[in-house]
Amino acid sequence: SISESARDARDLNSFLYAVLPTLSRVLGVDSTSIFLADRAEDSLFLVATTGIANAPSLNEVVYRYGEGLTGWVAQTGQPIALDGDDVKQNPHWMGKYREAEPSRPLSFLAVPMVWYGGQVVGVIRCNSVRETRDLADGDPLKSLTIIASLLTPYVVAVRSDD
Repeated sequence: SISESARDARDLNSFLYAVLPTLSRVLGVDSTSIFLADRAEDSLFLVATTGIANAPSLNEVVYRYGEGLTGWVAQTGQPIALDGDDVKQNPHWMGKYREAEPSRPLSFLAVPMVWYGGQVVGVIRCNSVRETRDLADGDPLKSLTIIASLLTPYVVAVRSDD
């Protein structure tokens, strides 16, 4: 569970990597990535993932606010769920970093991690080869939003201690 992972984690990184498999299993997705915000740079940095297909290391995966679908979610504070061709046809789509092979049909889900006052502290995004209606009992955005609301206080608390 998330609370057990928080209790047992040595640091933020180990906590997030402990949570990812549970998150993916609960949502029924193939991959999950967590990006945390750096407000000073108006950017999101990948801190944990079950697999980015085309990036050599975590610290190289960066989105500026408004860049791509992930950056759009951070900038607007709005979640997004897209299926198949709708992903690549969305005007915010960049295909900069992918968790799945580009030839495979996939769904894209992303929700902001929102703290008090609407401050976005990160984004959780998921991909699957199944359509969103087949994920998380048919309402994956609601499920992912709830999960993000559970993770956010821990992330904020640990980052404020650093």
